[in-house]
Amino acid sequence: MRLRTLFQTVFGWRILSGPFAGMHYVGEYAGSLLAPKLLGTYERELHAVVNRLCAAPPLRVVNVGAGEGYYAVGLARRLPRCQIHAFEASEHGRVLLAQVAARNRVESRIRISGLCTPADLVANLSISGGDWLVMDVEGAEDILLDPVLVPALSNTHILVEVHDFIDPELGARLQKRFASSHTQEEIRAQPRSLSQMPGFLRWLALTPWRKRVLHALDEQRPSGMRWFVFIPLKP
Repeated sequence: MRLRTLFQTVFGWRILSGPFAGMHYVGEYAGSLLAPKLLGTYERELHAVVNRLCAAPPLRVVNVGAGEGYYAVGLARRLPRCQIHAFEASEHGRVLLAQVAARNRVESRIRISGLCTPADLVANLSISGGDWLVMDVEGAEDILLDPVLVPALSNTHILVEVHDFIDPELGARLQKRFASSHTQEEIRAQPRSLSQMPGFLRWLALTPWRKRVLHALDEQRPSGMRWFVFIPLKP
C-alpha cells in the first residue's frame, strides 16, 4: 500500500499536528507540497509566530499567495472573529482554497481574490494598523512590500517568506524599508528529521517506509530560505 493511500484511508485529508491540527484539507496542492501540511510539520519554524498571532487576534488578515488555503483557512478556524482576504494568482489554487474553506465551514469569513497588486493592499489594509499580512509570493514581495506605495504597511504586522535565491539583495532591501517603523525578526529554514513527526506516527521510523516518511517531511526549499517578521513599533 502506498503511504499516501494509507494516510487517506486512516486519517482522511486532515492535518494531524501543528497550529492547524484537525483542519480538513484536500488531496491536492497549489504551490508548496502537500505531505508536510497534512503531517503538520509545514513551515514548523513559523509555528510560534502563528501562535503569537492567534494569542492577540487581529480583526483582519490579508494572505497573499494563499495557495490552497493552509494559512487562510487555518487562521479562520483559529480566529472566529477575524475576516480573511486571501489572494491567490492561480485559478486552480483558488478553486482548492474555496473547497478547503467550505470543508471547514469558514467560507463566509474568507474573501478570495486573484493576483494582488499594491493597489489591492492599499484597499485592504487599515492605515490605523492592527492588521496582519501573511505573504509568500515568489519574489513579488519586492513590489508589494513598499511603504511608499502602500502607506498602511508602516502600521501592519507582516510575516513574509523572502526569496533571496531570486534576488540576493531582496532581503536587505526589505529590512531597510521597515527599519524605522518595525521591529524585525529573521527566521531561517531548518532541516527536517523523523523526530518531528507527530508523536503517534514516529513508529514509521522503524518500518520500511522510513525513507519515504523522511522525504514526505522535506519541503524541498532552496538552501538558505528565510522569513521576516515585521512588528510595528507604534502600538
